[in-house]
Amino acid sequence: MTSELISQIDSLLALDANGCLVPHGIGGLARELLERCQVELNTRATPSTDTLAGLQRYDLDFHGLHGEDAYMRKDETGEYVLHSEAAKIIAAKDARIKELETDVSAYILSAVDQDKRRKALEAELAQIKAQEPVAYKVYGHIRPFFFRHEPLSDFEINIGFTADPLYAAPISDSLKAKCDRYEQALDRISKMDRSHGSWDTIAHDAVNIAGSALSSIATHKNTT
Repeated sequence: MTSELISQIDSLLALDANGCLVPHGIGGLARELLERCQVELNTRATPSTDTLAGLQRYDLDFHGLHGEDAYMRKDETGEYVLHSEAAKIIAAKDARIKELETDVSAYILSAVDQDKRRKALEAELAQIKAQEPVAYKVYGHIRPFFFRHEPLSDFEINIGFTADPLYAAPISDSLKAKCDRYEQALDRISKMDRSHGSWDTIAHDAVNIAGSALSSIATHKNTT
């Protein structure tokens, strides 16, 4: 990553020096900043790829007739490190790997959820756009805006009127069910024999059903 950044800075400064970045090129402050970054990146020490870098190194001296005894001494070029120190580094790296795996899993789940939500919104938008507009919000010269059911005529468009089409929001299944109950209540009322003794009770129940449905419809309209 560092080498790529240095290469990009070199290329940018070279293009500016050759007059390719016209008409403005790189300003004085921007050039100074890029040149300082270039120097800093070029002189920065390359991080070691040795997992055990920085640990005390040891070497072993073997003694005895068959080399069965060993003496451990500090040696910066030695091949050995303490197991306890190496275990700490390995445990820290394992914990970091698990943390990254958790982050990746969470990101994947979030991406999948976002994709589902996007598809649902696209489907809802397509459903709305497939409808005919129920009204238009018209912007004119005298009033800021007003509403009407008719679309703009060519004459109105030519003199500067604009309009936003308004669509009915999709109705939920529960609201559809209430509308059905409303229709059934009206149908019962229209077909009832008013001379029937239970007219008042049935009519009262039907009106309550109709009122509940109308209230739900009004609430739905106010929130869309």
